Amino acid sequence: MRKRSKAEVSFNYLGQFDGVLGEARVLRIAQETPGPPQSPKMPRRYLLEVVGIVSGGRLRLGWTYNGRIHKRETIERVARKYTEMLRALIRSSVLHTEGGYTPSDFPLAKLDQQMLDKLCGQRRDIEDIYPLSPLQHGLLFHTLYAPQSAAYFQQFHCELNEELDQAAFLRAWEQVIERHPILRSSFAWEGLDGFLQIVSKKVSAPHRIIDWSEAPRDKLESCFESFLKEDRRNGFDLSKAPLMRLTTIHGGPRRHWFVWSFHHILLDGWSTPQLLKEVFAFYEANRRGEILKPEPTRPFRDYIAWIQQGEGRAPKNFWREYLKGFYAPTPLGLDIGGELLPSQDEAYGIERTSLTFDETAALKSLARRQQLTVNTFVQAAWAMLLSRYSGEEEVLFGIVVSSRPPALKGVEAMIGLFINTIPLRVRVPADEPLTLWLRNLQLRQAELRDYEHTPLVQIQGWSDVARGMPLFESVLVYENYPSDSSLRHIGSRLGIRNVHVIENTSYPLTVEVLPDKEMGLELWYDSRRFDPSSVIRMLRQLKNLLLQMVERPESLTGSFSLAGDEELSELSRAFSQPEIN
Repeated sequence: MRKRSKAEVSFNYLGQFDGVLGEARVLRIAQETPGPPQSPKMPRRYLLEVVGIVSGGRLRLGWTYNGRIHKRETIERVARKYTEMLRALIRSSVLHTEGGYTPSDFPLAKLDQQMLDKLCGQRRDIEDIYPLSPLQHGLLFHTLYAPQSAAYFQQFHCELNEELDQAAFLRAWEQVIERHPILRSSFAWEGLDGFLQIVSKKVSAPHRIIDWSEAPRDKLESCFESFLKEDRRNGFDLSKAPLMRLTTIHGGPRRHWFVWSFHHILLDGWSTPQLLKEVFAFYEANRRGEILKPEPTRPFRDYIAWIQQGEGRAPKNFWREYLKGFYAPTPLGLDIGGELLPSQDEAYGIERTSLTFDETAALKSLARRQQLTVNTFVQAAWAMLLSRYSGEEEVLFGIVVSSRPPALKGVEAMIGLFINTIPLRVRVPADEPLTLWLRNLQLRQAELRDYEHTPLVQIQGWSDVARGMPLFESVLVYENYPSDSSLRHIGSRLGIRNVHVIENTSYPLTVEVLPDKEMGLELWYDSRRFDPSSVIRMLRQLKNLLLQMVERPESLTGSFSLAGDEELSELSRAFSQPEIN
């Protein structure tokens, strides 16, 4: 256990002495100073002692200090500042007779009274105000830069094949919103030096019920797809809570659709299944007329407070040195279009492939034997691919880190946006054994952990990449949040099936790795820049590299081929065809 530091300041308010003597006319409290209460030579427990008393209708403060440590003018300056703050507090209390806010109500926000009054206005429903997490900062920045963009709009939807108790279902969502402050958060930036999030005491999620029970059966699917597109176009106003909405669509007897839309600035992939599990548990309890009392979880503000405690570290020097020498993003070499403006609507496509059960098991077994993570293998394969496509020995791409600090007790159950996107710099040598290269890559990534809570906007500002250019154009996401069997069990009782999550990012290429029994590989891409055939080929090559690593782990990194057996056979057949004149 860490030893608690000894306090250096003592503050002792003795209260009001005007009523101590009652109506006595003979004895009164003297107005003169009684002198030092103890000998100046006597050791004192505190460097600074402040004693307050109300006498004669006035507050009097005495400041005792060591003249060998502090100068008189220093203590006088602190005392004047204290008096100014106290008077400002009194003025605020007089102006807001119905109960206003003071900076002490929201210590993490670090606002003065004037700025706080401007931010809150006449609102009296605020529970908390604090800064943003690193990725929240980046998502808000991107939204303000490209307000028409559909990036980071999350849409969970599924089919329900059991009758739904609408009242119990809506009540379950209200209970979850009440339980987690992040779901009651909005964001502020106008007139501020930075970004802040404001937690309201109470909000209700908009819940829309649509009846399509009379619609033609053959039109339901197309109607639903049109609804999803329209819902995404509506987006969210990040200055207004809640940043989520619910829709239930009745398609006939025992057939419903449920759509939960929310902005990614609220939740990460780890939080989403936990939240849905709570909703389903509350719903079942509400249907039975029972009261569910789940274990309390720590609020998201505790994570923000933890980040503020670590702000003494110096990430600027680290990231400048780490990124030194990169002046432009690693080129992808797949573009088919010209320059794109951020105001244009994104059109994202997705291609998927997977490793078989045996291939996945072999990769995991190799990783265990070499004391490496599967994530390290995937990062290495993507680095190889980028190196071959760009022709550069060193490449830079983004990785998503969980950013849930083990030192923060209960962090696994907390709900919010903890993940962060940071750059990963990888040198791809041609003459180094694969396993040695992988170990060095894993060690190199471990060095980033102390600095992974830095906002990407700041990191990019410290790099040599010109302002207005992205630091990287591809991101690798290894989905390592736990799957919950109890969530699937509850979902099956509700008749839930065909679960889908639609999400967009602001990056041209995003690789998602789904570490299941048959490891999935997904490549999300901006279809304005890349054609599907190029993306399919790239995804197939990524898989080929992973399989070759399993087959030849002791080979040199430069010996691996992008083409697999199938592609090599196709090339061989193409070149063996007789030329026709």
